[in-house]
Amino acid sequence: MLVKRYLVVNADDLGRQYCVNEGILRAATEGALTSASLQVNGVAFDDACERVIPACPNLGVGIHICLNEGFLISTPLHRASSQLALADGHFRHLAAKGFIFLATSGDNRAMREQVEAEMRAQIEKALKKVKLDHIDGHQHVHAIPWIFEIAVRLAAYYKIPFIRLPREPLRLSAFREHIPAPANICHWLNLQRYSYMNSSYLIKHNSGANGDIVKGNDCFYGVLHTNAMSAGVASRLLRSHNQQDITEILFHPCSPATEHSWIEPFAKDYCEQEQRGIELQAILALPNILKASEWTLTNYGEL
Repeated sequence: MLVKRYLVVNADDLGRQYCVNEGILRAATEGALTSASLQVNGVAFDDACERVIPACPNLGVGIHICLNEGFLISTPLHRASSQLALADGHFRHLAAKGFIFLATSGDNRAMREQVEAEMRAQIEKALKKVKLDHIDGHQHVHAIPWIFEIAVRLAAYYKIPFIRLPREPLRLSAFREHIPAPANICHWLNLQRYSYMNSSYLIKHNSGANGDIVKGNDCFYGVLHTNAMSAGVASRLLRSHNQQDITEILFHPCSPATEHSWIEPFAKDYCEQEQRGIELQAILALPNILKASEWTLTNYGEL
């Protein structure tokens, strides 16, 4: 039984762009970042593995499964007949549209096979470089129930101990800092329903796992306040939390201060948002926010 409150401070998108890598590097070396999720189809994947991760020996690293941005890793799927990708290997459906497309494709056997092959390829590419301690997904695509079932099987097969459950309680005190956007509320509602289903599946899997247990976090913060995770929001979320459990809080930091100035055109607006710097500053402020609390900072590999 847990006797402490464990907090995993995670940054998604490691490897997505060089400026994201730089933000994560600063957050881990100067702030309270304890974990990052590696996007293997990002343009800065090699930089993440060769420069950022070695410079952060206490940083836990997970796989950030991406099925709705960038290009496929599984080369056999690079063909015009693929339902998942275009002829040039890029995903057919991007961002929120990609999430909806995947959420409604679970009955398609060919799609299920293509998604599993792609997830395997992404995990195996990451494992050649780093040890993985958790699985999550870009815009939480891994939480779509039929994809989650694949993810759990792969986690057990590749000995990855944790998978993210984005089950996020409603903390009204945080609304004083930020009122969630309608799109965030809709995504949150879907993910709460999915998390209920996925928690049941995880229990079922583990009951017959023969030692290949895959664990999930108990609580999560970062969906309702996506693109608004300031120090004020984070402070209110964490100070209102009083359960003894494993909680993950998610940020998307980015820093323009990098020797690699090039950014992919589709990611330029995202990376140059003022909010990316605000989220970096929030992680840098977390040590002071948590000073008087009973949180134990950790990563999934230490649990």
